Amino acid sequence: MKDKSTLVKYTREELAHVPDETDWETVDTMTDEEVYQDALNDRDARPTDATFWENAPLPSHFTNKPTQGKT
Repeated sequence: MKDKSTLVKYTREELAHVPDETDWETVDTMTDEEVYQDALNDRDARPTDATFWENAPLPSHFTNKPTQGKT
């Protein structure tokens, strides 16, 4: 990915060819607390809790209803 500030859409077929850039060896050496703290520090991957999911709106493709604000 050249420009990390750009949103890109991929098909499932395209995603199958996107390399995994996760350093799993490093992740495997981290404690749960370290992984959680890293998530807190990543503005694009904030952890959620049960309360968030109790009130989270589902996308229209899960409910067969238009997304709020769209018809």
